[in-house]
Amino acid sequence: MTDEAPTRGRPSKYDPAFCETAEHILSEGYSEAVLAGELGVCIDTVTEWKKVHPDFSASIKIGRAKGARVWEDRLKALAERNEGNATGIIFGLKNRQPDAWKDKTEVDATVKAQVEVVEWVIVDPETEGA
Repeated sequence: MTDEAPTRGRPSKYDPAFCETAEHILSEGYSEAVLAGELGVCIDTVTEWKKVHPDFSASIKIGRAKGARVWEDRLKALAERNEGNATGIIFGLKNRQPDAWKDKTEVDATVKAQVEVVEWVIVDPETEGA
């Protein structure tokens, strides 16, 4: 008998070497979906690994930051040559770097108000004196 608790489900395919792969793939401007395909897992698995493995999550963040340069370089090149589909590249930037490339600023405002109930009574003058 061992002191180890029994594990449930199938063993994870996670390998710490995936950190290097994640950073490399994402640094080339590819999405996490492409990373999942490269690793042979579904995107939900990549999402779960980010929650469970801090090093993997950090590698993805670093890769995405590096990958932003790929997209921004593409946009810069189009602007310099005044040709191409800048809208498509901006769309890519908005999806990959939403904090840096968003159209609107969201404001959260909390308002406290006190409401008083006012009751109106309609009085019929003919029955008022009755």
